[in-house]
Amino acid sequence: MKILDTPQGRILQITGSFTAGETKLFLETSKSVEGIYAARDTQLKIYKALFAAVAAMSAMVSFATARLLTSPLRSLSRTAKRIAGGDLSIRAKIMSNDEMGELAQSFNNCADSLTEKISQLEDEMKRREQFTGSFAHELKTPMTSMIGYADLLRSCNLSKKQQRECAEYIFNESKRLERLSLKLLDLFVLQQRDFEMQMISPSQLLISVAKSLDKKLCGCNIAMDVHIVQGECMLEADLTESLLINLIDNAVKAMENGGVIDVAQTMTDSGCRFVVKDCGRGIPQSEIERITEAFYRVDKARSRRQGGAGLGLALCAEIAALHGGELKIESAVGVGTTVTVELKGGAEGI
Repeated sequence: MKILDTPQGRILQITGSFTAGETKLFLETSKSVEGIYAARDTQLKIYKALFAAVAAMSAMVSFATARLLTSPLRSLSRTAKRIAGGDLSIRAKIMSNDEMGELAQSFNNCADSLTEKISQLEDEMKRREQFTGSFAHELKTPMTSMIGYADLLRSCNLSKKQQRECAEYIFNESKRLERLSLKLLDLFVLQQRDFEMQMISPSQLLISVAKSLDKKLCGCNIAMDVHIVQGECMLEADLTESLLINLIDNAVKAMENGGVIDVAQTMTDSGCRFVVKDCGRGIPQSEIERITEAFYRVDKARSRRQGGAGLGLALCAEIAALHGGELKIESAVGVGTTVTVELKGGAEGI
């Protein structure tokens, strides 16, 4: 059996032999198979067309699937580039609840944390700039006056009274600069050191501070009403004493016409609480948030006249923070100010 190519087309030729009695016969037949080959060629063309269509469709589906799967990654990439360019408000879109959605959420959380850190750094830089400017101003004003009075003493023939007035001013301004330097040193030391706490009695500490300030308060026509509760907690005695002195000193400066300062000490589950209340001029609500900033003063002229440098409450806030506590200020203009300080350290009754 074989297929022959003829001018008329492909022919299937079959040849065979068989025996009839003693006679051997041969049988040969042929049939055109051109139709079969034509049908095969047609089916092959259809297959190729279908294969091309399926391949094209598969490519399109693969491309669409790849874009769909990588769309969150491209969105993250665009968001990252915009954040790197300075746009900290942009966030990635969360398109699903799968791993890609979790990745986008984690990226947004990271961006939120980064934005918060940058905001904190900007605030810190502003505070440092304000601190530097205030410090320079605090030094410049008295130094200019001291140089002027010293030049008068050096270059002019002054009476003894005038000489004494000049010397008195120079002395007072020098003492104010000394107090400023010491408070700045205290503030710096507080931020750089760890202090050892001891179990002490807050009530005894407050009584000791009240006795030390008794003469000063009498000279200012101010009385101090002290309320105490017995107990002990972990405190750093010197720092706590400095905190109380600064709070009472601020209250005295606010009460130019005299009055009564209420100082209360109570014990808490985690330490102790001090409350200093005066009936002075009070602080405007708009100023309370900034009152603990270094060199910040509500009334700059009056504070300088009273010898203040604007560091007392900044020191108090640092001391409270070192004790794991906080300082809270409530005030009303013309009514007075109440300062509450929470100090933590583990209270024990005695």
